[in-house]
Amino acid sequence: FTVWDGEAVRTLRVFEWESPLAEAVGIVARWCDRGKAGQERPDIRGTITEITSAQGEVLGAVRIEGTIGEGTEYDKAVVAVTEETEILVRGPDGEEKATFDDLRVGQRVEATFVGPVAESYPVQATAGRIVILEK
Repeated sequence: FTVWDGEAVRTLRVFEWESPLAEAVGIVARWCDRGKAGQERPDIRGTITEITSAQGEVLGAVRIEGTIGEGTEYDKAVVAVTEETEILVRGPDGEEKATFDDLRVGQRVEATFVGPVAESYPVQATAGRIVILEK
């Protein structure tokens, strides 16, 4: 899968296994909970600490730092934002559409990942959805 490393879009393998069967099982295990329609639980909730712009299909990447808890799995993540990523801002009247340009360092956000997650630290993933909690 592809990730933005701050300089370029890189293609990464999720696992480096010697056995093709073991690799296939690992990939299926990682994909089973990703990108389910209607998934409401965010993978990470925290503050944007860095934003990097890109060009093309990947609009850029955001680094999110928070704490594990309240239904989240990760405390730090570098999240690629693509043209397919749904970006919303939550307000008193519900959620409204936003864009990559609305994301700011210091904002509190939550992100739901799609596709595989590179289990580095911080994790690297692609955002299916980002919700701005505080402007």
